[in-house]
Amino acid sequence: MYIPRLPTGISYFVRIKVLGDENQVLVETPEIRARNEIVSIKCEADEITAPRDIETKQKGQFSVALSWHPPECGSVGEYQIELRGLAEGKFDVHHQTVAQPSASVTNLLPNTEYEVRVRAVDRSKAVGPWNSDAIIVTTKGDAPEASEDIKLEYTSDTDARIHWTHTDEERL
Repeated sequence: MYIPRLPTGISYFVRIKVLGDENQVLVETPEIRARNEIVSIKCEADEITAPRDIETKQKGQFSVALSWHPPECGSVGEYQIELRGLAEGKFDVHHQTVAQPSASVTNLLPNTEYEVRVRAVDRSKAVGPWNSDAIIVTTKGDAPEASEDIKLEYTSDTDARIHWTHTDEERL
């Protein structure tokens, strides 16, 4: 854990609490004596590492807001974000590129689980690794009903025309 602007060279007593969804204490450690020390990280000249500490800041029915800390190594030019829907039999993938370590990803499906991946790209366009921790976020709301009324109207070697009954939800 990193607490910004905490003076170095001082001993602190730390207690770690693990909270549940409704902020109930699930696990609590006894006090631990800790020192805040300056740590230097050695990076290779052309190395770029993965973004760190990805968090979901806000969830909506059709969007999520994310933030993260920059990589420890590398000069970041941009970040690539991927959200991949985890529902079986559904293909829902979203890609986005941003300059800052935060983003709002929109046009998602309601009540759908997504795996979140973020990686940094340096100024010379070298692509770093995806974040290593599995980040799963679920959008709010009710998932739309799957349409059973699907008709194939036309097909050729290169084209197909499909017709289905549209849902009442404007955003889908």
